[in-house]
Amino acid sequence: MGVILSHWDITVRKVQRDENALAAIMGAGITPREHLDEVAESLIPAKGRVRKPPVLSVEMLDNTYQGIVLSFDGAAKTSTRRGSCGCILWQLPGWKVLEARGFILDDVSVNDAEYNGLLKGVKMALDRQVENLVVMGDSRIVIQQVQGLINCHQPNLQKHLAECEAQKESSGSCT
Repeated sequence: MGVILSHWDITVRKVQRDENALAAIMGAGITPREHLDEVAESLIPAKGRVRKPPVLSVEMLDNTYQGIVLSFDGAAKTSTRRGSCGCILWQLPGWKVLEARGFILDDVSVNDAEYNGLLKGVKMALDRQVENLVVMGDSRIVIQQVQGLINCHQPNLQKHLAECEAQKESSGSCT
């Protein structure tokens, strides 16, 4: 009677806590289905996440809402670092345009351009002495940094974020 040995060496070792989230993934295999979301949540790295983002959108405004909405956007070409941004102040209900402006920017990243759109739009609102402002934009990073939902580590964006904080303090309410 003969035994054929494996061609591979097998090493057994204890998995360290959070080593590539392997322990959590393996634990998910025996986790009851109703608790899988909790296990999956623990796999998301906490770096940069302060708290869960709220679900907000302009569609959540009541159709009878009366107030000012700022929409902003920014774009940049990474190869040339040239970009632009735009902002519009709307009067609701009716979505009447109160003011719309566009700006050409030099030496910017995409997120710099987005922040510029927000900052220039908030300045337009402050110049009109708007006290309650609903802000909407498509930049998840800018919006979540301003809301304090994620941390801001890039020095150029920290400067913009500090300017946003100063504008928020000098104005009324900003959503």
